[in-house]
Amino acid sequence: MLRTQAPHRGASGGPFDHLQGPTDRNPPGAATLLSPMGTSNWQNISYCCELIHDLAPRRTLDIGIGTLGRWAMLVREFTDVWQGHIRPAEWQGRMDGIEAFPAQVTELHRLLYDRIFIGDAFEVIDTLGDYDLVILGDVLEHFAADRALPMLGKCLQRAPQVLVVTPLGALEEWPQGAEYGNPWEIHRVAFTAADFLDSEHWEVRDHRLFRDFLDREFGAFLLSPRADARRK
Repeated sequence: MLRTQAPHRGASGGPFDHLQGPTDRNPPGAATLLSPMGTSNWQNISYCCELIHDLAPRRTLDIGIGTLGRWAMLVREFTDVWQGHIRPAEWQGRMDGIEAFPAQVTELHRLLYDRIFIGDAFEVIDTLGDYDLVILGDVLEHFAADRALPMLGKCLQRAPQVLVVTPLGALEEWPQGAEYGNPWEIHRVAFTAADFLDSEHWEVRDHRLFRDFLDREFGAFLLSPRADARRK
């Protein structure tokens, strides 16, 4: 996830002030509809929407739920809604999320996700069952260097498809600290496209490279476990 480039609209005096603050249904520190968090690049969205539509997952796990639950919205739209299940009460797919920062969780997330597990995804994922698709959307770069690819390996043990979207290039090109008071926002590791395309630990089903609005490279990679690596 990236910090926003413009002042956050929910800051003091902004048009969304009335949406901020805890409610009886929210844990302490959570916002009603919007959370004070960053956003992610958009250039990959249409490509990822097509992948999701074609995969048609029935059970999806989103690692890091984001400010607005972007991946849950896209999965709901191009699976449930696309099949005519318009209203939330009609949704048939299961959409779960893992979030390390409790203040991120809002009422919007609760609508979109069936279950949200709070904690370090590196540990939480070991307690979950299998999925059709796991999404690591602008997430791997926030893990420590010695945990990032092992985290991807854990995801590949849980699902036959894992969608990774991540910055590419030197870490200095993507500087980010503990934005919005969230230590999980720090960028800790950098990747190249070859890290995903040339690995012997998974198969690359599809991928595409993009440039963001600052002309930095990032990529989307659809990966599958090798036949002899999937958890029995």
